[in-house]
Amino acid sequence: ELEVHVSFHKTLENTEEKQRLLRIFTINTEKFDEVDGQSVTPLTMAAMMGNVTFVKTLLTQFDIDLERECNVVFDGLLVYGATALWVAAGMGHMQVVKMLVQRGADVNHNTKAQSSPLRAACYEGRLDIVKYLIEHGADVNLANTYNNTSIMIAAYKGHAHVVDTLLKNGANPNEQALCGATALHYAAECGHLEVCRLLLDHGARMQKNEHGLTPVLQAAERTHEAVVEMFISRPGLMTKEETITTIELMG
Repeated sequence: ELEVHVSFHKTLENTEEKQRLLRIFTINTEKFDEVDGQSVTPLTMAAMMGNVTFVKTLLTQFDIDLERECNVVFDGLLVYGATALWVAAGMGHMQVVKMLVQRGADVNHNTKAQSSPLRAACYEGRLDIVKYLIEHGADVNLANTYNNTSIMIAAYKGHAHVVDTLLKNGANPNEQALCGATALHYAAECGHLEVCRLLLDHGARMQKNEHGLTPVLQAAERTHEAVVEMFISRPGLMTKEETITTIELMG
Protein backbone atom coordinates (compact mmCIF):
# COMPACT_ATOMS: atom_id res chain seq x y z
CA GLU A 1 0.00 0.00 0.00
CA LEU A 2 1.23 3.48 -0.81
CA GLU A 3 1.52 5.62 2.28
CA VAL A 4 -0.54 8.80 2.14
CA HIS A 5 -2.06 11.19 4.63
CA VAL A 6 -5.60 10.35 5.75
CA SER A 7 -6.48 14.03 5.72
CA PHE A 8 -5.88 14.16 1.98
CA HIS A 9 -8.00 11.05 1.41
CA LYS A 10 -10.91 12.77 3.11
CA THR A 11 -10.57 15.95 1.09
CA LEU A 12 -11.05 14.01 -2.14
CA GLU A 13 -14.66 13.46 -1.11
CA ASN A 14 -15.33 17.02 0.02
CA THR A 15 -15.88 19.63 -2.69
CA GLU A 16 -15.10 22.62 -0.46
CA GLU A 17 -11.91 21.00 0.74
CA LYS A 18 -10.89 20.23 -2.84
CA GLN A 19 -11.19 23.87 -3.75
CA ARG A 20 -9.31 24.92 -0.63
CA LEU A 21 -6.44 22.61 -1.51
CA LEU A 22 -6.36 23.86 -5.07
CA ARG A 23 -6.08 27.45 -3.83
CA ILE A 24 -3.32 26.59 -1.38
CA PHE A 25 -0.99 24.68 -3.70
CA THR A 26 0.69 25.90 -6.83
CA ILE A 27 -0.21 22.87 -8.91
CA ASN A 28 2.73 22.86 -11.30
CA THR A 29 5.59 23.80 -9.02
CA GLU A 30 4.90 22.59 -5.49
CA LYS A 31 5.16 19.07 -4.14
CA PHE A 32 2.08 18.18 -2.15
CA ASP A 33 3.59 15.59 0.16
CA GLU A 34 6.98 14.18 1.07
CA VAL A 35 6.91 10.99 3.15
CA ASP A 36 9.47 8.15 3.31
CA GLY A 37 11.23 9.44 0.21
CA GLN A 38 8.01 9.89 -1.73
CA SER A 39 7.24 13.28 -3.25
CA VAL A 40 3.97 13.65 -5.11
CA THR A 41 1.80 16.34 -6.64
CA PRO A 42 -2.00 16.52 -6.28
CA LEU A 43 -2.37 14.98 -9.76
CA THR A 44 -0.05 12.09 -8.96
CA MET A 45 -1.83 11.48 -5.67
CA ALA A 46 -5.23 11.45 -7.37
CA ALA A 47 -3.91 9.12 -10.09
CA MET A 48 -2.49 6.86 -7.42
CA MET A 49 -5.86 6.60 -5.69
CA GLY A 50 -7.81 6.29 -8.95
CA ASN A 51 -9.95 9.28 -8.00
CA VAL A 52 -11.50 10.13 -11.36
CA THR A 53 -13.40 13.16 -10.05
CA PHE A 54 -10.34 14.85 -8.62
CA VAL A 55 -8.22 14.04 -11.68
CA LYS A 56 -10.90 15.59 -13.88
CA THR A 57 -11.00 18.70 -11.69
CA LEU A 58 -7.25 19.17 -11.96
CA LEU A 59 -7.16 18.55 -15.71
CA THR A 60 -10.07 20.82 -16.57
CA GLN A 61 -9.54 23.72 -14.16
CA PHE A 62 -5.76 24.07 -14.18
CA ASP A 63 -2.87 24.19 -16.61
CA ILE A 64 -1.34 20.95 -15.37
CA ASP A 65 2.12 19.72 -16.33
CA LEU A 66 1.30 16.12 -17.23
CA GLU A 67 4.97 15.19 -17.43
CA ARG A 68 5.87 16.34 -13.91
CA GLU A 69 8.00 13.62 -12.31
CA CYS A 70 7.47 12.39 -8.76
CA ASN A 71 8.89 9.71 -6.49
CA VAL A 72 6.43 7.00 -5.44
CA VAL A 73 6.45 3.65 -3.71
CA PHE A 74 5.36 0.84 -6.02
CA ASP A 75 5.29 -2.80 -4.90
CA GLY A 76 7.49 -1.92 -1.95
CA LEU A 77 10.14 -0.09 -3.97
CA LEU A 78 10.73 3.63 -4.35
CA VAL A 79 10.36 4.62 -8.00
CA TYR A 80 12.07 7.85 -9.02
CA GLY A 81 10.74 10.06 -11.80
CA ALA A 82 7.26 8.59 -12.23
CA THR A 83 4.60 10.61 -14.02
CA ALA A 84 0.91 10.55 -13.19
CA LEU A 85 0.36 8.25 -16.19
CA TRP A 86 3.00 5.80 -14.99
CA VAL A 87 1.38 5.72 -11.56
CA ALA A 88 -2.13 5.24 -12.96
CA ALA A 89 -0.94 2.45 -15.27
CA GLY A 90 0.90 0.69 -12.49
CA MET A 91 -2.00 0.97 -10.07
CA GLY A 92 -4.43 -0.33 -12.70
CA HIS A 93 -6.69 2.73 -12.92
CA MET A 94 -7.94 2.47 -16.50
CA GLN A 95 -10.24 5.51 -16.41
CA VAL A 96 -7.45 7.73 -15.15
CA VAL A 97 -5.07 6.35 -17.79
CA LYS A 98 -7.57 7.25 -20.51
CA MET A 99 -8.11 10.75 -19.14
CA LEU A 100 -4.39 11.47 -19.00
CA VAL A 101 -3.64 10.08 -22.46
CA GLN A 102 -6.57 11.98 -23.96
CA ARG A 103 -5.15 15.18 -22.45
CA GLY A 104 -1.81 14.48 -24.12
CA ALA A 105 0.27 12.58 -21.56
CA ASP A 106 3.39 11.00 -23.08
CA VAL A 107 2.86 7.23 -23.15
CA ASN A 108 6.62 6.70 -23.47
CA HIS A 109 7.76 8.95 -20.61
CA ASN A 110 10.09 6.73 -18.61
CA THR A 111 11.11 6.87 -14.96
CA LYS A 112 14.73 7.52 -13.95
CA ALA A 113 15.33 3.77 -14.25
CA GLN A 114 13.80 3.86 -17.75
CA SER A 115 10.60 2.08 -16.79
CA SER A 116 7.69 3.02 -19.05
CA PRO A 117 3.96 3.22 -18.23
CA LEU A 118 3.56 0.12 -20.43
CA ARG A 119 6.08 -1.78 -18.32
CA ALA A 120 4.21 -0.79 -15.16
CA ALA A 121 0.96 -2.13 -16.62
CA CYS A 122 2.69 -5.33 -17.80
CA TYR A 123 4.05 -5.94 -14.32
CA GLU A 124 0.53 -5.95 -12.93
CA GLY A 125 -0.91 -7.94 -15.84
CA ARG A 126 -3.39 -5.21 -16.77
CA LEU A 127 -4.21 -6.35 -20.30
CA ASP A 128 -6.79 -3.60 -20.82
CA ILE A 129 -4.27 -0.87 -20.02
CA VAL A 130 -1.53 -2.61 -22.00
CA LYS A 131 -3.74 -2.68 -25.10
CA TYR A 132 -4.83 0.92 -24.65
CA LEU A 133 -1.27 2.22 -24.27
CA ILE A 134 -0.11 0.28 -27.33
CA GLU A 135 -3.04 1.63 -29.34
CA HIS A 136 -1.89 5.12 -28.37
CA GLY A 137 1.73 4.73 -29.35
CA ALA A 138 3.50 2.94 -26.51
CA ASP A 139 6.80 1.41 -27.67
CA VAL A 140 6.65 -2.31 -26.86
CA ASN A 141 10.44 -2.67 -27.07
CA LEU A 142 11.53 0.09 -24.70
CA ALA A 143 13.98 -1.29 -22.14
CA ASN A 144 14.94 -0.17 -18.64
CA THR A 145 18.48 0.48 -17.41
CA TYR A 146 19.14 -3.27 -17.29
CA ASN A 147 17.91 -3.64 -20.88
CA ASN A 148 14.93 -5.50 -19.45
CA THR A 149 11.88 -5.06 -21.68
CA SER A 150 8.14 -5.16 -21.04
CA ILE A 151 7.82 -8.67 -22.47
CA MET A 152 10.50 -9.88 -20.06
CA ILE A 153 8.64 -8.64 -17.00
CA ALA A 154 5.33 -9.99 -18.33
CA ALA A 155 6.97 -13.38 -18.97
CA TYR A 156 8.52 -13.41 -15.50
CA LYS A 157 5.14 -12.68 -13.92
CA GLY A 158 3.41 -15.32 -16.06
CA HIS A 159 0.91 -12.96 -17.70
CA ALA A 160 0.29 -15.04 -20.83
CA HIS A 161 -2.38 -12.78 -22.35
CA VAL A 162 -0.12 -9.76 -21.94
CA VAL A 163 2.82 -11.62 -23.50
CA ASP A 164 0.61 -12.66 -26.42
CA THR A 165 -0.51 -9.07 -26.99
CA LEU A 166 3.05 -7.75 -26.86
CA LEU A 167 4.23 -10.37 -29.35
CA LYS A 168 1.39 -9.58 -31.74
CA ASN A 169 2.41 -5.92 -31.58
CA GLY A 170 6.06 -6.44 -32.44
CA ALA A 171 7.79 -7.20 -29.15
CA ASN A 172 11.15 -8.89 -29.71
CA PRO A 173 11.17 -12.31 -27.97
CA ASN A 174 14.94 -12.64 -28.38
CA GLU A 175 16.07 -9.37 -26.82
CA GLN A 176 18.60 -10.02 -24.06
CA ALA A 177 18.88 -8.17 -20.77
CA LEU A 178 22.34 -7.12 -19.58
CA CYS A 179 22.57 -10.46 -17.76
CA GLY A 180 21.96 -12.25 -21.06
CA ALA A 181 18.49 -13.46 -20.13
CA THR A 182 15.61 -13.40 -22.59
CA ALA A 183 11.87 -13.48 -21.96
CA LEU A 184 12.09 -17.26 -22.45
CA HIS A 185 14.65 -17.52 -19.64
CA TYR A 186 12.33 -15.71 -17.24
CA ALA A 187 9.27 -17.76 -18.20
CA ALA A 188 11.15 -21.07 -18.03
CA GLU A 189 12.81 -20.27 -14.71
CA CYS A 190 9.41 -19.52 -13.18
CA GLY A 191 7.67 -22.52 -14.74
CA HIS A 192 5.21 -20.57 -16.87
CA LEU A 193 4.39 -23.24 -19.47
CA GLU A 194 1.88 -21.29 -21.56
CA VAL A 195 4.17 -18.27 -21.76
CA CYS A 196 7.03 -20.50 -22.93
CA ARG A 197 4.81 -21.95 -25.65
CA LEU A 198 3.78 -18.49 -26.83
CA LEU A 199 7.37 -17.28 -27.00
CA LEU A 200 8.51 -20.35 -28.95
CA ASP A 201 5.59 -19.99 -31.34
CA HIS A 202 6.80 -16.45 -32.07
CA GLY A 203 10.39 -17.41 -32.76
CA ALA A 204 12.08 -17.37 -29.37
CA ARG A 205 15.47 -19.09 -29.47
CA MET A 206 17.49 -21.12 -26.96
CA GLN A 207 20.09 -18.48 -26.15
CA LYS A 208 22.58 -18.58 -23.27
CA ASN A 209 22.65 -16.06 -20.45
CA GLU A 210 25.84 -14.70 -18.84
CA HIS A 211 26.15 -17.93 -16.84
CA GLY A 212 26.01 -20.08 -19.95
CA LEU A 213 22.51 -21.36 -19.16
CA THR A 214 19.75 -21.79 -21.73
CA PRO A 215 16.06 -21.52 -20.80
CA VAL A 216 15.64 -25.30 -20.71
CA LEU A 217 18.57 -25.67 -18.30
CA GLN A 218 17.08 -23.04 -16.03
CA ALA A 219 13.76 -24.87 -16.08
CA ALA A 220 15.57 -28.12 -15.29
CA GLU A 221 17.45 -26.54 -12.38
CA ARG A 222 14.11 -25.47 -10.91
CA THR A 223 12.61 -28.92 -11.69
CA HIS A 224 9.81 -27.51 -13.82
CA GLU A 225 9.09 -30.87 -15.42
CA ALA A 226 6.21 -29.80 -17.67
CA VAL A 227 8.26 -26.97 -19.15
CA VAL A 228 11.28 -29.21 -19.72
CA GLU A 229 9.15 -31.88 -21.40
CA MET A 230 7.60 -29.28 -23.67
CA PHE A 231 11.03 -27.98 -24.70
CA ILE A 232 12.33 -31.49 -25.40
CA SER A 233 9.24 -32.34 -27.47
CA ARG A 234 9.81 -29.41 -29.83
CA PRO A 235 11.45 -30.71 -33.04
CA GLY A 236 14.80 -29.10 -33.76
CA LEU A 237 14.81 -26.93 -30.65
CA MET A 238 17.58 -28.80 -28.84
CA THR A 239 20.55 -30.93 -29.84
CA LYS A 240 20.87 -34.52 -28.64
CA GLU A 241 23.64 -33.46 -26.25
CA GLU A 242 21.51 -30.67 -24.80
CA THR A 243 18.64 -33.08 -24.28
CA ILE A 244 20.86 -35.57 -22.43
CA THR A 245 22.33 -32.82 -20.23
CA THR A 246 18.85 -31.56 -19.40
CA ILE A 247 17.54 -35.01 -18.46
CA GLU A 248 20.59 -35.62 -16.27
CA LEU A 249 20.09 -32.27 -14.56
CA MET A 250 16.49 -33.17 -13.78
CA GLY A 251 17.86 -36.24 -12.00
